[in-house]
Amino acid sequence: MIDKNLTLFLDFDGVLHPLSDFQGSTPSPYLGPYFIYTPILIDLLRPYLDNMDIVISSAWGYSYSLNEMKDFFFFFCADRVVDAVYPHLPYIDDYRYKTGCATRWAEIAWYREHIRHDIGEHWLAIDDDNIGWPAHATNHLAHCEQSLDYTGTQPALMNALLIYKEAHIEDRHIVSRESKE
Repeated sequence: MIDKNLTLFLDFDGVLHPLSDFQGSTPSPYLGPYFIYTPILIDLLRPYLDNMDIVISSAWGYSYSLNEMKDFFFFFCADRVVDAVYPHLPYIDDYRYKTGCATRWAEIAWYREHIRHDIGEHWLAIDDDNIGWPAHATNHLAHCEQSLDYTGTQPALMNALLIYKEAHIEDRHIVSRESKE
């Protein structure tokens, strides 16, 4: 039996709030309010939170400390937030961003290889960036086409959690609270 928590890589922009504001004919940067879909996320994850470590994979990690980002979750799941990807990444220059060498997949893969190699296949990412994900890793991505309130996103997340749970059912450690009752 493997005794590991599921590590959830969580993006903010395009997941917990819109990435862009689509009022008018052209999209503009979203100016808030932020984290408006956090209650949806918590409702979806609640059965799994006891066996989950959350790693922030949002670019907000460049501007905010881990403790500040934990505060975004209030009391809901702040104790499950254990790390952030961005403070660990090597310097990423403009060239790498412009050429696509700094995709979310590349950042998570680097973090898994250099910081948290112990998580193996026990991970899932919720992100609006699906660029560059290799075929062998797409089952680890719950892709948010717009944000958590978009109709296809919640089923995609639930499906990803179920696939993960079924793949690791022999672990018996990763079970929802509902199935414990």
